[in-house]
Amino acid sequence: HDRNEPRCSMQTPVVASSTSIGCGESKDVAESCGGYLTVLQYKEREHFMYHYDSGGIHRRMATMLYYLTDVLKGGGTQFPFARTTMGLDGKGKSLGLSVKPQQGMAVLFYNYLPSGKPDIDAVHAGMDVIDGEKWAANQWVTVDELLP
Repeated sequence: HDRNEPRCSMQTPVVASSTSIGCGESKDVAESCGGYLTVLQYKEREHFMYHYDSGGIHRRMATMLYYLTDVLKGGGTQFPFARTTMGLDGKGKSLGLSVKPQQGMAVLFYNYLPSGKPDIDAVHAGMDVIDGEKWAANQWVTVDELLP
């Protein structure tokens, strides 16, 4: 079925220091910088449709996606418009990227181009979990924290 909201969202205060943005440890600073983790659970046949992580009230400059578990089959994160410098065959450029969830791995991507326009490469989806269960966590760095 289509997922509009994560099944499990736990707001756990985490300082966004791993992003090297320099967020402080106070709750107010962590909230303004997006220093909270949102934990996601996907069961079999669940997915999250294609979307941007930024837009409307969400001004998220960057996304860090942490994979908390391995998935037996499926459950990858797909970036359909991402341009890579090397194709999957090791030759030339390609369009599209799929990341297989592996426990302990993380993916960092930017939601905006240096010009401030949304980056189409950041459009992504959580693909169907075919076998097993997927646990992941998102952490965002917001634009407001980066502006003077």
